[in-house]
Amino acid sequence: MRVVFNAQMDPKLSGGIAQVVLGLAHGLGNLAGAEEYVFICSPTSAEWLQPYLGMNQRIVINRAVKPAPAGHIRTSDGFWESFKPDVIHFPYQAFTYTEVPSVFNPHDLQHVHLPDYFTSEERRRRDAVYGEACRLATAVVTASRFVKDDVVRRFGVAEKKVHVVGWGSPTAAYPRFSENQAREFLIAHRIPGDFALYPAQTWPHKNHLRLIEALHILRTRHQVQLPLVCTGALTDHYDAVAARVNKLGLTEQVRFLGRVDERSLVALFEAAEFLVVPTLFEAMSFPILEAFAEGLPVACSNVTSLPEQVGDAGLIFDPRDEESIAQALLSMHTDADLRRDLAARGFQRAKSFSWTATAEHYRSIYRAVAMCGGGDRGDDPVSGQPVVCGESPPGHLPGTQTR
Repeated sequence: MRVVFNAQMDPKLSGGIAQVVLGLAHGLGNLAGAEEYVFICSPTSAEWLQPYLGMNQRIVINRAVKPAPAGHIRTSDGFWESFKPDVIHFPYQAFTYTEVPSVFNPHDLQHVHLPDYFTSEERRRRDAVYGEACRLATAVVTASRFVKDDVVRRFGVAEKKVHVVGWGSPTAAYPRFSENQAREFLIAHRIPGDFALYPAQTWPHKNHLRLIEALHILRTRHQVQLPLVCTGALTDHYDAVAARVNKLGLTEQVRFLGRVDERSLVALFEAAEFLVVPTLFEAMSFPILEAFAEGLPVACSNVTSLPEQVGDAGLIFDPRDEESIAQALLSMHTDADLRRDLAARGFQRAKSFSWTATAEHYRSIYRAVAMCGGGDRGDDPVSGQPVVCGESPPGHLPGTQTR
């Protein structure tokens, strides 16, 4: 069986989506079997993905990338079929219609829950493209039940067609510093001791502003100066975050490192006192999976998919309430027993999330989806549920015009 992936994203801009492709490639590459995996990359993404591929995987660079017009799904011109695939996997929100059986990851419908963070055109385009892709794909996969329910409810997709497959921790595949190299990194970047870590791009929904306000509450009301280290690409919203840090006099307490490499990120997870994730929306949180795997205790929001993901292995709080965030930070920083208990619970919970398990589940879906090419309905051996074949007749692409 040959599976072709659309991996034509810029890892510097794609954030968690790039980590999905990286982790899945790593997991699939470690499975024994006769499958072959071909990753179609843009000229800027091939070098990033290559170190994580196995013997049964290869990269093909597409130098003639033609993105579909906004609000449209492109019909294949034969490019994808030229690889003679049994299945095509579209692991992020760009979809091309082809008669080859396909798997699609919509990842999230954030625009439905936080419409104010999107323009009306962006909301319309997302609904049009995501909805058609979910209906046209042979199978749809989400990382949480929360997102599956969104997709079924919003787009009217058959529930049996949408599979829930969690992710593993990206740090499982990352290279690591030696102990001395990690120490040198922390010293060179003036990383303080006993700090809280928040790895997230500075998008508004990541909620850095309320986190900063909570740190100010700790300092002024409880005389606690908790250092905070943030990583992730600095977006246009960073200016507002930096201005708030300066206004509240927290410049010596809060560090934004921007995007760091894999070794540096692992070093931060190993050195931090705890992870804090005050986000307003997540389909599934990679930093939480990384913290669980690295034995780092977690405090996080009580919204969207996070309670489903965390279970009893994290301290949760209301991300829209600075007082709630501040109380969680205070508890985590001052209660060593709480941190030890949560770290142990998280490490145990990490056993439920691995790239090997993720890869095995995806491979079973690929095998079942490939059977749909012959008009049959395959069964997913992991979940036992049937994979429902695409709802559009071959050769017909309905409803792809902008609505």
